[in-house]
Amino acid sequence: MKNLISNKGQAAVEFSLLAPLLFLIFFCVIQLAYCAYASFALQRATLAIARDAASSDSPSSYNPYFQLVYCLAPLGKLNRQALATVLATKCDINTDGNVVHVQLIYPMPIWIPGVGKIFGQKLSLNSVQTSPMTSSLQMAFQILGKPLPNLSFTGLNLPYVHLSSFSTSTVDENSI
Repeated sequence: MKNLISNKGQAAVEFSLLAPLLFLIFFCVIQLAYCAYASFALQRATLAIARDAASSDSPSSYNPYFQLVYCLAPLGKLNRQALATVLATKCDINTDGNVVHVQLIYPMPIWIPGVGKIFGQKLSLNSVQTSPMTSSLQMAFQILGKPLPNLSFTGLNLPYVHLSSFSTSTVDENSI
């Protein structure tokens, strides 16, 4: 009987020592899956914006935000914090006559508890509220006939983020 009690105690100690490592591995798998999902969505958005800007009459004045909302809307369905990161995405379109350059900067949220404070920076509420994507998001939801998500981020604990940059270039169709 005494040996059984000490075995239970030993198992509890071993579990308490290994549990943080197991939870860290679990959250890392979730973070990697989210990063891959977001990377594919951002790559698709960057290529679509470059294609549309190159075929427009004036690539430098092309408004990319409707296309950006269309490509990144699935990320915003995850939760309100992910929607805040989608709205804080920055898009820059430059042209040098023959080539259109598009760069997206997405604040990739860090979902691993504690790690974001070490490797990330806190997403600011100002960059979310002053986003030019807000009106495009409202227009997209009206066109689709879906209810608009809650865009009031007051009281929301915004995540720590790592800024991910995606860029591409394409030939300006007007220069051909």
